[in-house]
Amino acid sequence: MSADEAKPLRENTIWPWLQVIGMGFVGMGGILSILGMVGNYVPVVCGAAPNLDAPAFTPDQIPQFVLMMTFYAIGMLLVQFVAGHIWLKVKTPILMFVCFTVPMICLALMGTYTQLWQWWLSFFIIGIFGGCIYMLAGANILFNWFAKNVAVSMSIAAVLSGIGQAVLSPIHQFFIAEFGWRMAYPMGAALGCLLGLPWIIFVLRFRPEDKGVRPYGWKPGTVKLTAGDVDSPGASIKKSLLSVTFIAMFIGMGLMALFGGYQNLWGSFAIEFSVGPEGQHWWGDIDPLVVSSYMISATGLFNLVMPLLGLVIDKIGAAYASFIILVIQILAALGMLYLHSSWVALVIFVFLFADINGIMLGTGGILIRSIFGARNFTKINSYFQIAVGGVGGFGAPVIGMVAVAAGTYTATLWMAIGLCLVIGLLFIIAFLFAKKVVWEDGTIPNPWAKYAPAVAAVEEGAAE
Repeated sequence: MSADEAKPLRENTIWPWLQVIGMGFVGMGGILSILGMVGNYVPVVCGAAPNLDAPAFTPDQIPQFVLMMTFYAIGMLLVQFVAGHIWLKVKTPILMFVCFTVPMICLALMGTYTQLWQWWLSFFIIGIFGGCIYMLAGANILFNWFAKNVAVSMSIAAVLSGIGQAVLSPIHQFFIAEFGWRMAYPMGAALGCLLGLPWIIFVLRFRPEDKGVRPYGWKPGTVKLTAGDVDSPGASIKKSLLSVTFIAMFIGMGLMALFGGYQNLWGSFAIEFSVGPEGQHWWGDIDPLVVSSYMISATGLFNLVMPLLGLVIDKIGAAYASFIILVIQILAALGMLYLHSSWVALVIFVFLFADINGIMLGTGGILIRSIFGARNFTKINSYFQIAVGGVGGFGAPVIGMVAVAAGTYTATLWMAIGLCLVIGLLFIIAFLFAKKVVWEDGTIPNPWAKYAPAVAAVEEGAAE
């Protein structure tokens, strides 16, 4: 009998689903109130659009301004070397409260800034503290709370965050228009705290045992699910990090993180795409900045279909679903390239372009857990976030520099298509070599399976 089975733990409670709802609200109040709203502020802070407050910079300083995302990435990258250990040492409510609140304070202070280095420093601090939760909390918590349907649980959390982003974008745009961008920053921070902090304080916990319950889908004989527990199945750290699979996925997920930079520049895309080759305004009286807010909202609204994507992942497996996502990404980029003369079509293809989140928020974590197991998941997952943060933070600057060098943002969409092809090749290599990542108990992982080995055992009601 396992240690968990010896405890008087309750089954079939609402607590697992409260973790899902809580992660959704923390996402919308935290990361989406900061990184997800950058696109709303870039045009007005840099003088590319009129506002009640005078701009702090000029339009040609936009590439330097969005370097704040790089400083965020550097901070997040540095903390990932210890983040996996911190999650196992510090109580989740305390860790999340500190790491949520400090970035919110930084966001509020941005309304007082006048120099580039101030934004850069704040985003570096946001990366240090936020990096402990924004990229890790969802997988670390939900994988512990769900013995099955983990893809659906993560996708529902993404839906809530997506709804939040869709709602928050026009709210931030309203704050900017009515009160000026300087007041909009602290107002947005206060709203973010209202959305996220109650869930952190009262609901979110690392393990089901912390609330006296069992994971959703638990059955007698279920293998240990808790990440970081020595009784949980998985590969050793050394074997995992030295494998071809880890290296290929590390590079692939890093390149995938570049796509986050597009959302930060949708305002610039909208301004360029609103004008035809002969100088005509294709969208009539529609303000490009209004369209850009629709584009940002569309990116978040894609998460509404994430539960369907979660069902697909659970049905066909994370590996096959990943390739479907990459194909959709390519088609969306082609649609934006050739059909942006219609702002409605542009918003629709931006919506589809956000499907890369299906890997970043769904299949990626499942593949990591499936291939490397639960035993060292918090540490291995944090190492993957080094790639996501180290490369992803250069997303907006790289995209901006490519657009400036080419003289058009259409060049960056061709770059996106090329990235998808390279990522697909890297994933194929990773999956082919996955069988060499043998777990401590002798299990040979199969990334093409519908379920991770540990979850498959749960489905069969047998222990590994």
